[in-house]
Amino acid sequence: MIWNFLLSLIADGKPQDAIDAIKAMGVYVQDKALWQRVCQTAEERQDVNLKQFLEKVSRSMSA
Repeated sequence: MIWNFLLSLIADGKPQDAIDAIKAMGVYVQDKALWQRVCQTAEERQDVNLKQFLEKVSRSMSA
C-alpha cells in the first residue's frame, strides 16, 4: 500500500519528505489505527520539528 511508502518516508526520509508524507497521510486522520501508526512512526524519529508539525496536522484535520 501507499501507506507503507509514506510511513517509510516519515521514518527515514529527509525532513521535508517526512513533512510531505505526513501531509499526504493527513487525509487518514479519522482512521484511528492508521493515524496512530503515523504518530508512532514520527515519535520514533525523535525530531522536534516533525512532532510539532504532526500535532498541527492532527489538530487541523480533526477540526
